[in-house]
Amino acid sequence: MDLSFGTIAWRLAYSKCQPPPEQLRCAEHGPKELIGYDTTETLEFEPPQLRVRVRKYAKYACPQEPTCGVVQAERPVGLVEGNRFDTSLAAEIIANKYA
Repeated sequence: MDLSFGTIAWRLAYSKCQPPPEQLRCAEHGPKELIGYDTTETLEFEPPQLRVRVRKYAKYACPQEPTCGVVQAERPVGLVEGNRFDTSLAAEIIANKYA
């Protein structure tokens, strides 16, 4: 999906992240149920446009046993906590500042 605001073009890229299949089954209580998503939005720079990558991390838990905890896919390590900005954006800022 593309959005345009003035001279800045925004491209939205969506992806869903699932935990490994072996974590979707509780040894004691059987299959875990999807209980929702955590969503992150990361600003990326791809000349000549900015892109927002939206990732949805599925959360699973045992329906009758909350003590089993919640299972979720691992998140990539980002430049800034919360992964709000991609390294491509930081590289572009530094390159423009010192060029």
